[in-house]
Amino acid sequence: MGSSSKPGAARTPADTPADGLAAGAVPAVPVPAVPVPAVEAVQLTRVHRDGRRELKSLDGVSLTVAAGEVVAVTGPSGAGKTTLLHLLGGLDRQHEGRVRVVGVDWQTLRGSDRARFRRRNCGFVVQGLALLPQATAAENVEVPLLLDGIPAPDRRDRVARALGGVGLADEGAKLPDQLSGGQQQRVAIARALVNDPAVVLADEPTGSLDSETAASVVRLLLAAAREHGAAVVLVTHDPAVARYADTVVRLRSGRLEAPGGEGGVPRTGAGPTGGAPGTDAGPTGGGPADANPTAGSPPGGDPTGRGPSTESPTLDDPTTAAGEPRTEE
Repeated sequence: MGSSSKPGAARTPADTPADGLAAGAVPAVPVPAVPVPAVEAVQLTRVHRDGRRELKSLDGVSLTVAAGEVVAVTGPSGAGKTTLLHLLGGLDRQHEGRVRVVGVDWQTLRGSDRARFRRRNCGFVVQGLALLPQATAAENVEVPLLLDGIPAPDRRDRVARALGGVGLADEGAKLPDQLSGGQQQRVAIARALVNDPAVVLADEPTGSLDSETAASVVRLLLAAAREHGAAVVLVTHDPAVARYADTVVRLRSGRLEAPGGEGGVPRTGAGPTGGAPGTDAGPTGGGPADANPTAGSPPGGDPTGRGPSTESPTLDDPTTAAGEPRTEE
C-alpha cells in the first residue's frame, strides 16, 4: 500500500488528487479549516421504475464515515445495501441527495475526471471478486495502477507491498485457480488497497468463506482503517463480521432503521479514535445504531451457514478488471 497518508490522518481535498487538475494546480474545492469526513452522504434516495410503479431502493439515507472508521451495513437481501455502496463510490448518478468523498461532491465530477478520482480515492471489494483468470495474482493487483498510469518500477514496488500486506508475498506468480478461496479474496483486497484509497467499499467480503478465513479477511480491512486511515464501509449479512465494526447500521426497505424513529445518521459515540464503542445515542434525525459492544474484536460466533448476498445490484453491469462495478460515465 502506498505511503502517502499518515496512519489515521483524515484526508482533505488539499492532499487528495482531484480529477481534471494538473500537477500542482489549486483544487477547485476550498480547503476546510477542520478535517472533512472521508464519506458523507446526505438524504440519498434512489428510485427505480417498474412500469408505472416507483420503487425506492434507498429512501432518505444519510451517513457519515470518518477517516479510520469501520462501518458495517447490515439488513435483509433487497434492503438497498449494494445500492448504497454504488452511490458512495460514485458508480450510480441517478439519485437524489448528495455524496462527498474527502470533501469532493460526486456531482461536480464528470467522465474521465470522475473515473480517475474514483480510482485514486476508492477501493472496491466486489461480490464474485472479478479477478482476471489468465492474469497472475500480482497482475490482478497491478490493474488499478496500470489504469492510473503509474510507472512500472513504482507499480512493482506497490504490488509487492500490497501482496505482502495480505500475506501473499510468495504467491504473486500464481493464477487465481491455483489459489484457495481465501487467498483469492486476499488478492481482491490487495487490489482494492494498492492505490492507498481514502475509502474502501466491500460488498460481502466474507460471504463464501469459512469462519477462520473470514476473520483473517476482516482483520485486513481493519488494518486498512487503523494503520492507513482509510474509511471502510462493508456490507455483510453476518453478525459475527459486523461486530468488528465501529458502527453498525441496518437497512430495511431502503431506510436506515432506528428504534422509535426514522432512518438518519447513526454513529458510534467514540468511533475509531477513542473510547469504547457501544450503543449510540444517534444524532439528529436518526436514533441509535445497533448496539456494538465488541467492535474491533474477533467474532465470537461461527459465521457459517451464510451465503453470498442475493440482493440485486443497482447497476445491470458486469464488473471491470479493476474490481469495481462498471458504470456508464
